[in-house]
Amino acid sequence: MGRRLILFLIASLLLSLAGCTQPSPDYRSPQGLGEVSLATVGSEGGSISSPDGRLTIAIPPGALASETVLMLSSSSIAAGGNLGPAYEASPEGLLFTLPVTVIYRFDSTLIGATPPQSLMVATLANGTWSPLGTGGVDLDSLSAWGLTTHFSVFGLTSAVVDLDPAPDAAPDAGRDTGADPEPRPDQGIDLPADVPPDRGDLAPPDTVDEPCIEAAGGLLVDFGPRLVGEEHTKRVVLANCSTSATLIIDSIALTTHAELFGLDRFSLGGLPESDDPIEVEPGEQIEILLLYSPIEYTSATHPDLCPDDPCQVTDGAMLGITSNAPDQSPLSIEVRGSGTDNRCPVAIIRATDDLEEEPTEGDLIAAIGATIYLDGQESYDLDGAVELYRWELSEKPPGSTAVLSSTEGAQSSFVSDLLGIYYINLAVIDNEGLTSCEPATIRVSTLGEQAQIHIVLTWDTEGTDLDLHLLHPNASVWNTSPWDCFYANRNPNWGTSVHDDDPNLEVDDVDGYGPEQISFSYPEGTTSDPATYRVGVFYYSDHGRGPSSPTVKIFIDGIERFSSTMPDMADRQFWDVARITWPSQDIERIHVLYPSGYPPI
Repeated sequence: MGRRLILFLIASLLLSLAGCTQPSPDYRSPQGLGEVSLATVGSEGGSISSPDGRLTIAIPPGALASETVLMLSSSSIAAGGNLGPAYEASPEGLLFTLPVTVIYRFDSTLIGATPPQSLMVATLANGTWSPLGTGGVDLDSLSAWGLTTHFSVFGLTSAVVDLDPAPDAAPDAGRDTGADPEPRPDQGIDLPADVPPDRGDLAPPDTVDEPCIEAAGGLLVDFGPRLVGEEHTKRVVLANCSTSATLIIDSIALTTHAELFGLDRFSLGGLPESDDPIEVEPGEQIEILLLYSPIEYTSATHPDLCPDDPCQVTDGAMLGITSNAPDQSPLSIEVRGSGTDNRCPVAIIRATDDLEEEPTEGDLIAAIGATIYLDGQESYDLDGAVELYRWELSEKPPGSTAVLSSTEGAQSSFVSDLLGIYYINLAVIDNEGLTSCEPATIRVSTLGEQAQIHIVLTWDTEGTDLDLHLLHPNASVWNTSPWDCFYANRNPNWGTSVHDDDPNLEVDDVDGYGPEQISFSYPEGTTSDPATYRVGVFYYSDHGRGPSSPTVKIFIDGIERFSSTMPDMADRQFWDVARITWPSQDIERIHVLYPSGYPPI
């Protein structure tokens, strides 16, 4: 999670997963690769670990629709550019409806002098290691992690980074820093946000990328119980998961017991009525619409399926897609549904925050640090009553520690603690146990009218107090009004007499994790006379809990432009983080740790 508290929580996850999956001592892989691990995981989620315990895959609830036997073994596939062993997860190409977390443990014997924070979990594609798109490193548990939606061969790689500090990173003359300004290898290296890592020779130039097809929702479409006598729809999203090759879809057809299911012709374009294929460019996707018209089964009409009344029969079909994807044609997607005379209850969310008087149905723009109140009491059931509520905070900004006050009951709430987007889902269940056909979803955004500069501090320990500081160019000392914006001077008047154009410490956290946040609407400075602001962090008190690892992110106009982490910062130490120059919007990484108290300017 590393961008939320995932870097902190990974350590707990590793402890909880330890020993969850044991290798089968008598099972040998068909390739003769030695012991493998087996695990049966269903819709409730679970995990599987490699026989040596180095690699763990954590599957969240809902990622699999039904029980599936998983296998994990070491891989004999040779591909340059990885550190340590590779592992093969089977069934090969298995798709998940939610991202799963791949955790790779490392140690000094495995990575040598490689900077730990440059490590990345990667997947093998066409003979080349490709880092997973979302991931990070947890130095406390010595593990790298990444998110993926499919099984493959996984390994550990490293970005190539420059260990030499910038000349300005050295302490000024006369400063008694007591710390080496050059980052140590075990501290990790921060890559500039706008510079992609140099992959070195990890991607041979002659690699050929083959067409690839992926069903974004997985290989099962489940309508669930649907009212008989009506037509119901479900969308299927097909994506081209290749990075360069065009996907050509030749046919899309329903097969095997497809009498009650259909395909919306309009959504198919030219298929299947013409010979014109559908071309999907790399990274693009298409949507097709499935139709389902359930019928009522009785002992009189279907004695073979329904010997006794009442009964419920599961209808099924297979959706087959043929394409030019060499290893995925045809792609088969299972389709299920069942008829019922009970109408699905309807979930409705109304939301408001501290500043809004009336709740609104639909998306909400809120302030950072606001409490968002959620109300599902207007949910209804036409032929019964809503009895249960299931709330889910399905997505939040990286680094956010937001949690719902309750996952059950008609009402819930959370704090929009960081810049970004929050998605909240509500499913309701009626008096006969039927869940709403579709969950209600709202989006809460803190990306509305935002400051031009937004600085966020988070850290990884509970019960500790770290302080965020923003220093004006006129300042001659830290931690003093009026030129330092911090907990004792939260809204200084730096510009005109109007406070709206000044920095504001919106959140001051004193009991662990953060966030602390400073927003700056109208920084000073002109092209001919630029202004440079300094960002720092002071470890005010560890309250006996020891070192902490803070992370600072800087957003310009709502876009993350800078992120840096200081491992093992101790009580009363000061971290000189970065300089922001305006109006050029240049951000200079300083990354100097001072051993005690505030340094001179």
